[in-house]
Amino acid sequence: MGTVKCDRQQPCERCVKSGEANFCEYAPRTTRKPRAEPKPHADPRQKHEHLSRPALRLRLQKLEDMVSGLVYSAQAGENALETPPSSEQRNDVEGRSDLSSPRNVPMPPTGPVPTTQIADSSYVGTTHWASVLESIHDIRGIVETELDTLPSPSPPPPSWAADSPDLVFGRQAPITREQAVFRLPPRNRTDQLVLLYFRSRFTAAPYIHTNKFQREYDGFWRDSSSVSLLWMSCLASILSTASSISMARGEDLSKESQLAHPENLSALATECLVAGNYLSGKPYSIEALMLHGYAEVRKSGEVNMEIWAKFGLLARLAQRLGYHRDPKYLANVTPFEGEIRRRLWFFIEVFDVLFAFSLGIPPIIRDDECDTDPPGNLYDSDFDENTTVLPPSRPATEPTSTLYLNYKSRLCRLLRRVIRYSMAIHPVSYQEILALDGEIHRYHDQIPPSLQLRPIRSYSFTDTTPAIMHRLMLEMTYLKSLMVLHRPYLNSEKDNPTYNISRSTCRDAALRLLDLHVEYEEESRPGGRLFDDKYMLSSLNIHDFLIASMILCLDLLENAPRGPEDRARNMKALGTSYKIWSERKDTSKEAAHATKVVGAILRKISLQEPQANQPTQPPLRPQPEVRDGSLASLLNNDSPSQPAVPRHLFDQTSLMYAMDFSLDFSDTLPLDNVLGRSQLVDWVRLTDPFHLMPKPKS
Repeated sequence: MGTVKCDRQQPCERCVKSGEANFCEYAPRTTRKPRAEPKPHADPRQKHEHLSRPALRLRLQKLEDMVSGLVYSAQAGENALETPPSSEQRNDVEGRSDLSSPRNVPMPPTGPVPTTQIADSSYVGTTHWASVLESIHDIRGIVETELDTLPSPSPPPPSWAADSPDLVFGRQAPITREQAVFRLPPRNRTDQLVLLYFRSRFTAAPYIHTNKFQREYDGFWRDSSSVSLLWMSCLASILSTASSISMARGEDLSKESQLAHPENLSALATECLVAGNYLSGKPYSIEALMLHGYAEVRKSGEVNMEIWAKFGLLARLAQRLGYHRDPKYLANVTPFEGEIRRRLWFFIEVFDVLFAFSLGIPPIIRDDECDTDPPGNLYDSDFDENTTVLPPSRPATEPTSTLYLNYKSRLCRLLRRVIRYSMAIHPVSYQEILALDGEIHRYHDQIPPSLQLRPIRSYSFTDTTPAIMHRLMLEMTYLKSLMVLHRPYLNSEKDNPTYNISRSTCRDAALRLLDLHVEYEEESRPGGRLFDDKYMLSSLNIHDFLIASMILCLDLLENAPRGPEDRARNMKALGTSYKIWSERKDTSKEAAHATKVVGAILRKISLQEPQANQPTQPPLRPQPEVRDGSLASLLNNDSPSQPAVPRHLFDQTSLMYAMDFSLDFSDTLPLDNVLGRSQLVDWVRLTDPFHLMPKPKS
């Protein structure tokens, strides 16, 4: 039977025969005008209620044709697309962040298309069906209306939630908001801890907006139902961190209620986190996870696989919510929310790089998939929830609490590229190494005076400990970027002068790191500038100093000495670091490992020195005073008691060599027993736990 065509009657023959005569309607022939966006509060039903079923069918047919055309266009133009330049080539540390523009996403000439925001505020990329739906303005309102009328999925029964342990946090007892409030310390003690937290500028989280949190905090005490369990988790983590700071300062908590103990508050934060369903991406889910994870990092003092797994989950959840895209490319994100997201993404990036560097694994976050700008140099008082346009960043001459975040964010992205270079399966060329080296140095030259490191004793009395620590951590990140970037060339092609600049850069960066280690260690002791705030030093990653020591050991064993002064300086630096680690070996696994390895290497090197200087057989017992700069008499374990380090071995102008101590190697083994002969030492294993560092490519 033939298809009945429309005869343009009212009703037409086709609608009559199909039983839809009442729905027959023609669209007026008017000039097509640009379609305006619906008002934010307009009801979608009002916009589309005049459309008949045939009209909707016609629009759906047009939709099908449009999607088919998009597929055909994509297939036709697939081979015509040029390969976008790498993120390394696009990186520009002079003007802005290296990730300040969208990448690998074709954008129309008029600007970026806002990204779809689904009901749960999740981010979706171009591979998701919802991103296609977002561009269909004709039926968006209809679809939203239909979604609003769909019944919400039923929550899982309480028995299911109680019987199913959380994959990351394990089995947690269900907790209600009322139970969580009951487990908080008394109001007066809670107020004290919150005040202590926000006054500790080094510890307070910049992504918790001070004024907004205070309003929510006051509202919480008036009506606890005004906040969610995830907000309660944030509060518990804040109280736990503040309580641990109080303990680190030597305050006696024995008279306090057990409710204010850091461990109990941390457990409360975990229970609220799980009960609040942090994986749902609800408000404060990212903040709660970050605060909880940071508290665990401070408590443990070292990177472990459990914390690494939690931060890996945090990074993926943040990407699920679009934190890796700058807010200006996202729909329905206010200026206030956008700046808080930038601050949060900074910490996610930093911890991702920290774990990758410490564990010897590739970072989760990739440069070519992110374009979130660094946080602006703004005070919390510069913006709030009612801000419609974010004010411009303050100049670098105004050291706000977020100026450090801005510069650390750029350096963190450079370090991430260094890690990718060092772990690349296909080695990068030496020209690329030098190019990245140039970017790192240009970045360092742009650091404003308020963030530049100086000797601690030269700081003004008005310089706060948090400001000093921020300068230190910037300098350490800069040094380890250079150290790891040039590390493959330290003992490769030793006779090739092409790599001399890499060898000297790597060696000097390692020595400088150990200088800083000793300087800040001394200043954290009684009478030092940092003694009252020595808990802040726990944020320093001991792995940075360990790899610096390994590099100096490698240089001493594998490379020809540059001169007796250089060799003596390396030995002094390693001996001082060995002493520091030996004092912490009972509380730190990494310190215990460093004590044994560095001690064994120093013993091996020192026992070889007399043979090089004297062709005759060395004496059986070391002499108490050594005039040639050798540490053989100190590092030989044949003697039951070790003499003190001779004072003439120290450079009195350097803080590193102003410490008087004795070296005890009773807990170490000879190097041959620990690592074997020097030519058999796997130095890649020592500086790259998973043996992924490629050989240098000329």
